[in-house]
Amino acid sequence: MSGAASTGYVIQLELDLNRYKFLQMENGTKLENNTQKLSKQQSYYDKWLKAVDDAEDPDKKCQVGNRVWKDKDKVLSRAEAEAYACAKISDYDEAYSLELQELQDDLDSDKTLYEALITLEQAEYDAAKQNAATELQNTHLLQS
Repeated sequence: MSGAASTGYVIQLELDLNRYKFLQMENGTKLENNTQKLSKQQSYYDKWLKAVDDAEDPDKKCQVGNRVWKDKDKVLSRAEAEAYACAKISDYDEAYSLELQELQDDLDSDKTLYEALITLEQAEYDAAKQNAATELQNTHLLQS
C-alpha cells in the first residue's frame, strides 16, 4: 500500500474508532437512564409485593384512601390481594418493567459489543498508523 493510501486508511480507522466511542458513550447514557428507571420499578415492585403480603396477613388492616380493603383478622384471596396491591402501589407497572428489562438486556449487549469493537479497532488503528509511518519514512516523505 502506498504512503498516501496507508494514511487514508489510518484516517478511516480513526473515524470508525471515534464513531464507536461516540456510540459507546451514547449507549452508556441510555444504559444509565434505563437502570434508574428499572431501579424505580423494582422499588415499586417490592412495595407491591409487601402490599400483597399485608393483604394476606390477618394482623394487618389494608386501606387505600377511604376504601378499606380488609380489617384485621381477615385475609384477602390472592386475586383480591393483588388488586389491593395495584390500588395501593399504582406506580408499579409490570408490562413497563418487562419492557425496561428487555431494553436493559439489549443495552448491556450493546455495551459489550462496543467494548469489543473499540478494542479491535484500536489495535487495527495502532498497527495501521505504525505501518503508514514506516511507509512514509521509506518514501522519505516523513523524516525522523
